[in-house]
Amino acid sequence: MSSYKEISGLKIKEVSSDPSNLNEGEMWYNSTSGTLKVAQTVAAAWSSGGALPGNRTYVGGAGTQTAALAFGGALNPPGTAQTGTFEYGGTSWTTGGVLPAASDLSGGMGTQTAALKSFGRSGGSKTAEAFEYNGSSWSAHGDGGTARWGIGSAGTQTAGLAFGGFSTPPHTWYNNTETYNGSSWAEVANLSTARSQVGFLGDTSTSVLCVGGETPPSFGVVNTVESWNGSAWTGETNYPATTQGGVGTGSESDGFFFTPSPNSTNSFSYNGSAWSAGASLATGRQNGSRAGTNSSALAFGGNDGSGGNFVEEYSSAPVQIKTVTTS
Repeated sequence: MSSYKEISGLKIKEVSSDPSNLNEGEMWYNSTSGTLKVAQTVAAAWSSGGALPGNRTYVGGAGTQTAALAFGGALNPPGTAQTGTFEYGGTSWTTGGVLPAASDLSGGMGTQTAALKSFGRSGGSKTAEAFEYNGSSWSAHGDGGTARWGIGSAGTQTAGLAFGGFSTPPHTWYNNTETYNGSSWAEVANLSTARSQVGFLGDTSTSVLCVGGETPPSFGVVNTVESWNGSAWTGETNYPATTQGGVGTGSESDGFFFTPSPNSTNSFSYNGSAWSAGASLATGRQNGSRAGTNSSALAFGGNDGSGGNFVEEYSSAPVQIKTVTTS
């Protein structure tokens, strides 16, 4: 029988604490715990998180998987816009500061203690309002140039991006793109296609994807994708299906996209040129929100056709430490 050294080319080392920067298959003896351990690949998966208060759709979001922010949105049913803000600590939600105005279909970006709410629908009307959150309260800041709702959003509180959108009456779709510098908005290069309820991802404002959405004149849903590099939009590989209302994390070249319509459990990764299927969510939904990174994401809120307060956590840690046992 071959030995571990013959198979791996390495001896089993004795260490007092588990090492970091592990490679799959690496094995060691932890003298402190008296256990044999191995670095093992673990499949990416979604798991249930703490329920979001209320059945909210079109909700805004920001932050990380263990320090997320949910704000506004509409109760589903009956569809009434909200002012509530909730903070997630990794297991449950607590009440945060109240938005100055009820809003849904708005953009969200930043962290739990430094977030930005942008544009959206308030009282049934389009708005260009921008509010900043400091971890306890919201305050009004510079309004955007073109009022609309159903936008895509990316970036941080001091370096944000908002694009696309819709308003009615009359039915109007937008290809406008605006950047935010922490105090004011500026119009920049437009999307090549006007669209609303776009799917989006972008942890920074200079590496962003706009995915699908509804287009004029008859709300046709598309699968076209555009990327933003900080100065211009460029056509990318089409998403595998027509979609709207999806969200994601990461960047144009290393992105993770999930909860697209219609009420889908699908998730997909994007490497800058191709989409690949990822782990499925337990509950299909659309028009929810997100927080986190492309390896540690949070999906919350949204609509599955009957209302829901779903929260699911995603982990794609490629290597985890496992204790070797005889079973």
